[in-house]
Amino acid sequence: LPNGNLLALAWELKTPEQAIAAGRRPEAVPEMGLLSEYVIEIEPVRPRGGKIVWEWHVWDHLVQDHDPEAPHYGNPAEHPGRLDLNVGAGAPPISAEELEQLKALGYVPEGAEREELEADFLHANAIDYHAELDQIAISVPETGEVWIIDHGLSTAEAAGERGDLRYRWGNPAAYGRGEGSPARLFFQHDVRWIPEGWEGAGHLTLFNNGRDRPEGPFSSVDEIVPPLQPDGRYALEAGRPYGPTALAWTARIPPDRFAPFISGATRLRNGNTFVCAGTDGILLELTRGHEIVWEYRNPYSGSVTLSDGSPIGPGISDRPYAVFRATRIPPDHPALQGKRLAPLEPQPTWADPPAPPSN
Repeated sequence: LPNGNLLALAWELKTPEQAIAAGRRPEAVPEMGLLSEYVIEIEPVRPRGGKIVWEWHVWDHLVQDHDPEAPHYGNPAEHPGRLDLNVGAGAPPISAEELEQLKALGYVPEGAEREELEADFLHANAIDYHAELDQIAISVPETGEVWIIDHGLSTAEAAGERGDLRYRWGNPAAYGRGEGSPARLFFQHDVRWIPEGWEGAGHLTLFNNGRDRPEGPFSSVDEIVPPLQPDGRYALEAGRPYGPTALAWTARIPPDRFAPFISGATRLRNGNTFVCAGTDGILLELTRGHEIVWEYRNPYSGSVTLSDGSPIGPGISDRPYAVFRATRIPPDHPALQGKRLAPLEPQPTWADPPAPPSN
């Protein structure tokens, strides 16, 4: 943050009993319970350590229409600023093979269990801050949405009604307003505001991974204009979902660079967009006209195997070059001043992917 503090995403575990008492459908509660997101602001205490000076908890902003005796009972469509606690409650469980693939790529810890991933019912994966608005954007892929919350509140105020979502976009069905308004985001990553003075300033960009798109899987970089009004509110018609209905700009990633998970996108000062198609470790620079003017493929890999050391099989063994996210640092960046920019000597050892198993 501009004041030197840090924003971070964190989990808090809600036991099965707590989740059911709050109105979650019992059959949709994993044995572990639910891992609910919260946001913390950390003031560094140097040389190491820090203290939490601000918090915002998803669990303070719920609505549910399952249990009339439980708190927050109501129609989610009438409370768009709150999370429907039963959104995604019918999602299929994670298979053992899917878990092993995620472990092999380092996406989850080696000791992770299926129950932990199933408990992660929101999986917030990116956070960004807009200093002028004093607002926070969060990417929530399990609901297929981007959320915006207000940072200009005290922690106590953030726990109340004023701390409800200011804006959400990507999947109107997540708050009961999906009729005639299809989902637009498919396990997206890396939501960011475009900085002032750059093309599209104030807009949001994100990497739309495109997993499970109805028209078929493909990745895109999408740019939206949040409907921010002069009074500081986000426009919302009664009974309708948040806009926009159309993207300000989008670029479809070529099929051979489809990235169903991880990845990111950033607007550059020159108006182009820097893209990390992370699944295969491919970095691109795209013009507004979708021309690829720069490309780099990560040549370094690790050993991609199952936890017992055996080959992982087709579909993931050819993706050992994965890169979670990348950031372009221009040569005039203050952190580089006075530094010698030259290739590493020696270069890191080239690591070929493991040979496919023989038949």
